[in-house]
Amino acid sequence: MNPLDSLPDTPAERRSALLAVLLNKGVTELAEPVELSSGAMSRYFIDGKKALCAGADLALACTCMLDVLAERSISVDAVGGLTLGADQFAHGVAVVGGLEWFVVRKQAKGRGTNKFIEGADVNRKRVLLV
Repeated sequence: MNPLDSLPDTPAERRSALLAVLLNKGVTELAEPVELSSGAMSRYFIDGKKALCAGADLALACTCMLDVLAERSISVDAVGGLTLGADQFAHGVAVVGGLEWFVVRKQAKGRGTNKFIEGADVNRKRVLLV
């Protein structure tokens, strides 16, 4: 079954469905507060990787990202970002949107091609950085 076949019909319905996925599958309440990347402390943590690990949920999130681009009349050739955090979105949006994907390493591997950017050649391309 193709997960795209079961997506809600409108962008608003897709956003509502995505919020439900994030709340039901990704929110964890912790006994003690933890520091967030913003520096704020919270007992609630949203684990996006956990929430979106099912293909249908990732397809929903990636379609929502494409909806936002379409609403703003933004077109891109490739999607990507810093590896590990952006990988699932780069791959998912590329598949759903018929785009190329790329990931950016924090540092070159020091072997092979020794590239910082893997995947699509992004030179002179419009990219969505996630």
